[in-house]
Amino acid sequence: MSLLPPAEDHAIPEQPPMPNGIDLTTAWAREVNMTVVGQPAATEGLLVALLAGGHVLVEGPPGTGKRLAAQALAASIGAEFSEAPMLETAADSLSHLQSVWGPASAPTGEVRLLTGLHQASPRLQARLGHALDSVAAGSRSGGPGNQAPFMLVGSRQPADVTGAFPLSEGLADRFTLSITLDVLSLDEEARLVREIALSAADSMLEVAAPEAVLNATEVVTLRRRSREVKVADTLVTYVANIVRATRFAPLLATGASPRAAIALIRCAQARALLQGRDYSVADDVKALAGAVLSHRVRLADAPRLDGLSLRQVLSELLDQVAAPRP
Repeated sequence: MSLLPPAEDHAIPEQPPMPNGIDLTTAWAREVNMTVVGQPAATEGLLVALLAGGHVLVEGPPGTGKRLAAQALAASIGAEFSEAPMLETAADSLSHLQSVWGPASAPTGEVRLLTGLHQASPRLQARLGHALDSVAAGSRSGGPGNQAPFMLVGSRQPADVTGAFPLSEGLADRFTLSITLDVLSLDEEARLVREIALSAADSMLEVAAPEAVLNATEVVTLRRRSREVKVADTLVTYVANIVRATRFAPLLATGASPRAAIALIRCAQARALLQGRDYSVADDVKALAGAVLSHRVRLADAPRLDGLSLRQVLSELLDQVAAPRP
C-alpha cells in the first residue's frame, strides 16, 4: 500500500501538496505497532527520526524489543536491515567505523542496528563520533536529500546496568533523538507471550511482519516535504529558549548544544507532516522535547539522589518556558 501518488520523475513541485485524507501516523504506525507491541511513543519516535533524516538511540533492558523495533521499521519501508556490533577492536580502524556508520548499502535504503553500544569504551565512542562526522560530510557532498534512506539505531541497555559505559556527550549529540522501550502492561505482555509461545514463531516479526507502506523514493520525497513544513519565528525562538534553559537549570549537570535545537525543529516539522499539516506548532515541540533532549543532558547529583528522573526534570523545565500562542 503506497501513501503517495505515483510520479514519473519523483520531482518535488514548487509547492508540494500535503497528503489529502490520509493519516500517515495511523497508516504507517499501525504496521510497525503490529510488530512492536505496546510501544506507540517509541514507534512515533522512529518515524519522526526517519523523516527528519536522523539517527536514534533505543534504550531498554534485554528482551524489550530493541532489535525488533529496528527490523519492523526497515520492513515498513522495504529497506534492508543489518547489524553492526560495537567491538573495541574496531577502534583501531577508522575506515571500518566509517563503513559501520553508513551510508546505505542498498538502493532500497537501510536500517542499521548498532548493538552493544553500552559496552563501547570512551575511546571507541570518540572514534565513532569522528567516523559519523566523516560519513555525514560525504553524504552532504553527494547532494542533500537524494540518497537512499539510511538510519542508525543505537541499541543500549540502561546506564545503571553493570559494566555499561555512559554515552559521551559528543557521541550522544549526534543522535537526533532517543526512545525508551517501556515495560509492557500485563495484557500486552500476555498477548506477546501468547502470540509467540503458542505458535511456531520465534518473534513478533514472524507473527505480524509489517507491510512495506512506503518505498525509498517515497521516504526521500517525504523528507523533502518535511523540510518545507513552515516554522514560525516565534516557534524557533521557543525552541532556542528551551535548549538554553537546559544550560542554566540547577537540576541539570550539563545542558544541550545548538545541535539539539536544530534537531528539535526538524523533528517538529516531521511530526507535523505525519499529522497532515504543512506548519509546525508548539505541541509538536512539546511532544518531542523529551526525546530530543534526554540523551544530551545529565542530571545533577542532588536530584538523582532524591529519586527524580531525567524525563521528570525536563518536563518541569518545559513547563517553565513560555510557549508561543497559536
